[in-house]
Amino acid sequence: IHLHTAEVSLALIKEVITNAMQSITANFHLATIDVVVEHNSSYVLHERNLIDSDPLYIRNNSVTVSNIWQKTFHPCADNTIYVDFETRFPIYTSPHCNPKITIEGLVGSITPSTASLEITRSADEINLGPGEWQQTLGKLVVPIMEGTQSNTIGNKVYSMQFGLRNQAHNQTSPAVEFRIDHYVPGIVQMNRIGGKTSDFEATVGSTQPLEIVAMAYKLKTAGQTSPYPGCQNTITVTLQYNIPFYPSNCQNYIKIVVPKPKNDSSAPTFALPSVSFVTGMNSLSLIGKTHIYRTANDSWFAPGQCDSQSKLAAASFMDAYNTGTAGYGHLTNETCTTNSDSLGIQMWVGETISANTPIVLQFQAINPMRQNDPHPLKIETNVISSLPNDKQVLGSGGCTDAIDSDKTSLLCCTSCSPERHAVAADATRTTDVDGYGQNTIYGDAEPFKVHAPFFCTRYIGQSTQFPCAINTISITITANSPMLANRTVITLTGFNGAHAPTGDIDLGGGDNMLGQHMQFSSSLGGSVGKGHWNNELKQLYLYVTTTVDCGTDVQLKFNVTNDAKAQSYQMISITASFSNEHRTTPLGFTHDQAPGKQAMLIYETKFTAIAVTSSSSEPCDNNVIKIEGLEANTPIFQTETCKPTIHICNLNNPVISAAKIPFSYTFTDDIMMNDTLTWDGCSCLIWNVTERLPFDIKRANVEFEVRNPAMKQTPQVINLRAQHFGYNPSDIGGMYSTMNLLGSPVMAVQYESLQFEVNQTSYYPCDQNTITILVKVPVKMVSGCEW
Repeated sequence: IHLHTAEVSLALIKEVITNAMQSITANFHLATIDVVVEHNSSYVLHERNLIDSDPLYIRNNSVTVSNIWQKTFHPCADNTIYVDFETRFPIYTSPHCNPKITIEGLVGSITPSTASLEITRSADEINLGPGEWQQTLGKLVVPIMEGTQSNTIGNKVYSMQFGLRNQAHNQTSPAVEFRIDHYVPGIVQMNRIGGKTSDFEATVGSTQPLEIVAMAYKLKTAGQTSPYPGCQNTITVTLQYNIPFYPSNCQNYIKIVVPKPKNDSSAPTFALPSVSFVTGMNSLSLIGKTHIYRTANDSWFAPGQCDSQSKLAAASFMDAYNTGTAGYGHLTNETCTTNSDSLGIQMWVGETISANTPIVLQFQAINPMRQNDPHPLKIETNVISSLPNDKQVLGSGGCTDAIDSDKTSLLCCTSCSPERHAVAADATRTTDVDGYGQNTIYGDAEPFKVHAPFFCTRYIGQSTQFPCAINTISITITANSPMLANRTVITLTGFNGAHAPTGDIDLGGGDNMLGQHMQFSSSLGGSVGKGHWNNELKQLYLYVTTTVDCGTDVQLKFNVTNDAKAQSYQMISITASFSNEHRTTPLGFTHDQAPGKQAMLIYETKFTAIAVTSSSSEPCDNNVIKIEGLEANTPIFQTETCKPTIHICNLNNPVISAAKIPFSYTFTDDIMMNDTLTWDGCSCLIWNVTERLPFDIKRANVEFEVRNPAMKQTPQVINLRAQHFGYNPSDIGGMYSTMNLLGSPVMAVQYESLQFEVNQTSYYPCDQNTITILVKVPVKMVSGCEW
């Protein structure tokens, strides 16, 4: 400013300075004005450098440090926000000066607005707070109160911290501003410290304020204990999350959705068709405290970890938020696809669960009663705060996120299956060669993989292989499914050669002495301890009256009478129907391999003898035939329907004087028995059996007498056969055993030619001569022949 007059009044100088000060102060800048006289006599007004002693000089203050970071980046966690700040110059507090720290931009917290947010400081020089918190703006105003060093703040780094609760929804850290109102010009963007928190799987940057991590699964697997149809099955779901759950801060729930079985087309009978859950008051019992433990010889571990540290108390979950019953889940009906009903099990977290903790949930179900290919369980996980729309959801709706099915575990106790052991998943098993649902691409541990109903034990034997004998049939059966009372009918087929009147047949208990025959009847509602026998079809029907659990060995016995005709063992099969929903395909029994114990094996009677002798070979002589050491592979006995005869044949031209001839027989260590034989008019003597003849365990000596013919003949070997009159009228007179040749030939008639000697008393002519003819007969002259 140049003053061109020689004289300058003080008023003018004041005016000029004042005008200049207006523009200067408008820029927050004070100046000291000097007036000097230049050589050209003009006056120059100019500014000089300021010094602290200049009147009313106030330094231009600034924020030199403003750092901010957090303790945890987990949703719904109670978080601690840390702040460091420093100003260039001190800030004085006085009754007329009330500086305030303002931090703005902390959006992402659900801490309600409050005028008294507690502030914790790290030094005693100043007194901060309490702060005024505005949740929607993420704004915190902290008054600076009186300090202890001349009421000043500044020239050093001050620290403070305060608590905020993280929201549920994940987000990146927001920009945060810092200022000290009215005392430090300008707004400072705070330095968000990008370190790593101590949280599970924290990453660089996780310490930035209100950085909130997205929820994710670390593990989600599901397995089962039983692939058997209709049986109780324990489903084990193991979950691990990268975040903790804080039920006191947010609402957290897990919903497991069990899809309708793939292969089930029947009408729904439960909330989930063909699958019912073991429930109480419409709640599902959860077991988080115990697992399936290892025993000395057997074990099955559910998927996931199972150590003592990972077990959760039952109170960790409940069937409603806050007010639910601990240890239960709530059943819900779900519809994931059209015409596909599913059952949801919704569980609210009831206790704090740390991040990466294995959450093992177990529930029990009843498998479908038919073969089923598994369908992965689905899962929905929610973390919801009290603020509108503030939540994190995995698998919204419960129909999208599949739980990984256990494809590798080999279940124990799965011997009642076509393979006799459990199988893991195998992508090359594209054809189920057995047709029972086990040899598919799926593993037996995958939830709701269910085999078709199957009898894994089918064992049968008999008490006797002897023709016409009362035969006790013993069976042992084991099904992989339950045999439900009044809903299961078992049919045994193929008892050819067995006879019993059509109708009720008595059942007996097995060797296990459990009386299991009393669990069956001959009809629905009929008398227990009986089956129904169809003699025409040779079938036995068993109606279950008391439910038989899965995998239970059932032992039964019943009596039939063997046919008279010999046969090999029969192919006997079993089928079962379950409430008309499923009928098993016929499966053959395994026969007892002990000699003679295969079911419906009937021996052909075969005789042997040590020796056969005759007492005479003279013509017309009485001849005693002895069969010594006669035995057979079967006994021979009479029953109501079997009238056995023994045929002693190939007798060579015996002279039979009566229709019946007496004979005797003696078994080892027994007394002699007398009976009669009937001549058949040809070559056989017939022994009509009237008592049990124990040829299978004792030898007999048989003796009878016939007369030899007069004619000379060669001997022949006697043979024996057994002949029975059986059940089938067309078989009357049939030969049920072949001829058995016995010992040496008998019935020989032998003699030399007659010899004649002729002598005379005189050879003189005309003399009286006595001619003597001497006949030499080479055989005994008996009265039975006319000589």
